[in-house]
Amino acid sequence: MFDIFIRSFMALLSIGGLCIASLWILPQAHKFKPEACDEVSESKYSRFLRIPYAYMGAVYYFITLLAAITTWQIPVLTSFILAIIAVFFSIYLFVLLVTKLQSRCMPCYAAYVLNLLLCMSWLIILANL
Repeated sequence: MFDIFIRSFMALLSIGGLCIASLWILPQAHKFKPEACDEVSESKYSRFLRIPYAYMGAVYYFITLLAAITTWQIPVLTSFILAIIAVFFSIYLFVLLVTKLQSRCMPCYAAYVLNLLLCMSWLIILANL
């Protein structure tokens, strides 16, 4: 029962992450993006190996959503490692956002919190195996 609850929680977090990523990916969603986000998305820090972080985030949230709601078995340890990588990227991006860009991008902050919550959720699942 607890597993169903935590996986449902992770599915909701993943959907929230996909919504946040869509602010930068879908042209129709740009009008919902706060102005502070334009500075972030147009900066040289918004990409890794020329790939926008929003695209990487969307892929990550989609994989997490699939792992949470289907019987498609991504090993829990692999998912947890992906979540740890996402948290480290979040810390790196948070430091850049605060120090270099000096911007208050609320969707960015929300994504960082989502990544941390997803990582903690995978840790709980891993601990209960």
